[in-house]
Amino acid sequence: MFGQYLLKKLGNYRRPAAAGVNYQVEYILGGKNSDRENLKSVAGKLLVIRQGVNMAYLLSDGGKRIQVETLALAIASGFLIPPAAAVIEAALIFCWAFAESILDVRELFAGGHVPLIKNSSDWQLSLRNLPNILDKLDSSRKDAGNGMSYEDYLQVLLMAKGKQDKVLRGMDMIECSVREKGKRPGFQMDHCITAMEASADVKANRRKIFTVTRQYAYE
Repeated sequence: MFGQYLLKKLGNYRRPAAAGVNYQVEYILGGKNSDRENLKSVAGKLLVIRQGVNMAYLLSDGGKRIQVETLALAIASGFLIPPAAAVIEAALIFCWAFAESILDVRELFAGGHVPLIKNSSDWQLSLRNLPNILDKLDSSRKDAGNGMSYEDYLQVLLMAKGKQDKVLRGMDMIECSVREKGKRPGFQMDHCITAMEASADVKANRRKIFTVTRQYAYE
């Protein structure tokens, strides 16, 4: 629920904040001092996620494995070292998955959707076009309408982030927004509430009513 609150209330690359740090969710994930560095940190995390699942898909797709094995054997034979085919095959799988992951991240930043687990119809880059990846960064990628959006992936990253970092950095962003947007340069969250007590009545089995009381205070 706290992660949902952060995504709803704080800005991100696709929906920048109007005041303070523009990419606020990225700040919570990266903890850097600039939007550029925080976005770079998130991009790296997304690449790691996509690299892993894309490699897993390539290893499971028989047709693509045959393509890689054939090319690896041809390269090894061309250099007169056939035993190196296995090493070349592993390198090709890694490079192919990494190039596909770059297209995935660019599509997410552009507002498209990328499925967490791909199938043959979702795959974007052919092995033949792998050497021309820099020329096809935008022409080869495509939006998978049934996939996950950039904010969906942010939610996954937030779930993996430690609670303390999320709370403290979330408070940073709230303070930053109030100071700039609310024109209160000296605003501090720990000066807002000294203590709070909340009480709730809970009915169980339509018979008994329990009263739950919680107290929170700054030390």
